[in-house]
Amino acid sequence: MTFWLLILLAQATPVPPQPVETLTLGDAVRLARSHSPLAAAARAQAEGAEMAAKVAGRLADPLLDVRVENWRPGADDFDASPDLDVFAVVAQPLDLFTRGGRKAQAQGESDEAAAARLRTEQDVQLDTVRRYLETWRGRELVAALEAQTDNLTGIVTAMEKRVAEGYAAEADLLRFRAEAARAANHLARARIELERVEAELAFLIGRPASGLRLEKPDLPLPPEGETATLAEEAMARRPDVAAARARTARARGTMSLEQGRR
Repeated sequence: MTFWLLILLAQATPVPPQPVETLTLGDAVRLARSHSPLAAAARAQAEGAEMAAKVAGRLADPLLDVRVENWRPGADDFDASPDLDVFAVVAQPLDLFTRGGRKAQAQGESDEAAAARLRTEQDVQLDTVRRYLETWRGRELVAALEAQTDNLTGIVTAMEKRVAEGYAAEADLLRFRAEAARAANHLARARIELERVEAELAFLIGRPASGLRLEKPDLPLPPEGETATLAEEAMARRPDVAAARARTARARGTMSLEQGRR
């Protein structure tokens, strides 16, 4: 008897609700930057190109050539001390004409890799912001359509009773039924779209997004200043412009390298 009483008391004890984790737009962007394999690959390429640019202008490694002559193992008259000849030659290659071209070419490749890294990180951030906003908007739309569907369902139920009692025409009931079916159709489409964008957001941030509460992001204020100045500053910060400049510098370095080789 005591055992069953304990079970009933355990079932009757209310379970406190679990706190819902909140995901802000900044948190989503940080998670996407650290989780994205494309951003990690771009960072690795940029770091490798930067290291290659640092060693591009250094002297080449010295060459050591060791030769042995008069080596006749097994011969009766072989004496290693007077007969064996050992030659060691150390050479240091000097790059007199192509060093500057190699340095310029490697620096251009490093700058281009850095611009590609910035462009990849910006693409990841923009995709994350779009999916975050689409998820937040999709949840708001689903909530509004659910409320609309519940209201129409209540109206249809009330109209069925009024038609049955003869207080309303059946045409009005059919119209409300059509509106309720249309609202249910819109709700189903909105839920499917919400599941799609939540899956894309979860892929970007590396964790499930359906159980997270999204905060409404604050709209940023427009920048202050002249339009022409802002446009020039934006052009200077664009990664594709920086990549184009890096490709130009790399091409000039390649041309200088080929001239030195000639």
